[in-house]
Amino acid sequence: GDWFGQAMTLAFNGGRFLMISNPHTLGHSRRLGLTNGVYLPYPMDTERYCPGFGSARAQWDSEYGPGIYVLTTARLDSGVKGHGDEFFRMLASVAQERPNLRFIFLAWGHSADEFKTRIQREGLQKQLIVLAPVGKKRLINYYRSCDVVLDQFVYGYYGATALEAASIGKPVVMKIHADQYSSLYADDVAPVMNVSTPAEIRQAILSLADSADLRTRMGEAMRNWVVRNHGEAKTTPLLLALLRLAADRVPLPTHLVNPLCDPESEDEI
Repeated sequence: GDWFGQAMTLAFNGGRFLMISNPHTLGHSRRLGLTNGVYLPYPMDTERYCPGFGSARAQWDSEYGPGIYVLTTARLDSGVKGHGDEFFRMLASVAQERPNLRFIFLAWGHSADEFKTRIQREGLQKQLIVLAPVGKKRLINYYRSCDVVLDQFVYGYYGATALEAASIGKPVVMKIHADQYSSLYADDVAPVMNVSTPAEIRQAILSLADSADLRTRMGEAMRNWVVRNHGEAKTTPLLLALLRLAADRVPLPTHLVNPLCDPESEDEI
């Protein structure tokens, strides 16, 4: 009922299309009785974000020692991303169990200062490493230099982190609502390691750390998936076609598979 809600209501009522970027919009649409939704996969520049040599790795090896490097580029946020007390204790336990593991985080987000202070207090600076935030060009170098990427473990949806890591061909560990994404991707869901609890995250990290072959296979699967669903060859024609349809006021075809028209399940109600 506030000014923002009123503006959103006007936008919804006046729009020709509802552009969906994350699956949770499906739930909002169904509650509002909106069925004219178009899912637009986030366009990825898979030529710029591509596998390659990461020069940062030599610097990391020199400063922190060689090993398996696990990178988190998402903001440090216990409430939204899952980087809270249980997550920290799990990381500390894994680090002590596997001295060859190195975890790299970027110093941004609501929990960044607290996270960094706790690392120093626990004396884990050689394995839990917090670096300054960087721009996209250096971030690509970081993705190429790591072995595994950790995303978020709360919301269940991905944004830039998972898509960038996938495009560079890295395995991704995160929570994902696979059932919701399945409706939008015709069952072609991102092949991430789907985890949410500290125990599940721990096991995924250890499995990837112990198997170079698993890391390679998962990284290749992620790269193939993102090119297939988010690459320029898929998204650019779709973007242009949707703009043309909107400009020409063409209604959506009635034969489209539309989960917004499915009967409501008991869980949904």
